[in-house]
Amino acid sequence: MSPAASLGARRRLAGVALAGAALAGAMLCASCGRGSGSEKPDRRPSAPAPLEAGPETREALLLFVSPEADVLRAERREFPWSPSMEERAAGVARELLRGPTGDLLPAFPPGWKLRELWVTRDGTAIVDFDGASRSAATGSTGELLAIAALVDTLALNFPEIHRVSLLLDGEETESLFGHVDTRFPLKPDARFLQGALEDRLRAAVAAAEPAHP
Repeated sequence: MSPAASLGARRRLAGVALAGAALAGAMLCASCGRGSGSEKPDRRPSAPAPLEAGPETREALLLFVSPEADVLRAERREFPWSPSMEERAAGVARELLRGPTGDLLPAFPPGWKLRELWVTRDGTAIVDFDGASRSAATGSTGELLAIAALVDTLALNFPEIHRVSLLLDGEETESLFGHVDTRFPLKPDARFLQGALEDRLRAAVAAAEPAHP
């Protein structure tokens, strides 16, 4: 083969090789394009954000006056939880003063407000009322029911409370309504309770008596 013919053959072979490489590249690109186009977008819903926990609550028993007789009945109510027992007790006392939400009657006349509540080491709850509350009056039975509702409600819901002292504007008071002596701490009184409530209060009193004569 002459040198000219040999050179022409090599050029034809090189052209064929380049054409084959170009074809292979085009096929590879086409394959890549089909693969990416066949992938579907991820339509799965994202995980919902965690819900923030609401305030923890506890159930308490509030004692109000029965409309049928001079006895106390319980109304269940939810209260926000607080690590402070005194704050929880003050919240229960305030709700008691606000009155019932159902068919029971309020133990205290309208307008009574709590200024402060704290508990001493011997289990005495000091309940300090707003002195302006005293303008509302009630009879002797009403005063007995009001005091029993307050003292028994605190004793039923808080084992740490064994007796209650009453103040008006931070000062000792002889009586809330002029009938019952309130100069000394008042113990729970089950005479206005019946059934399971009476049993529960008597059990609480019996449990507290050895340590708090």
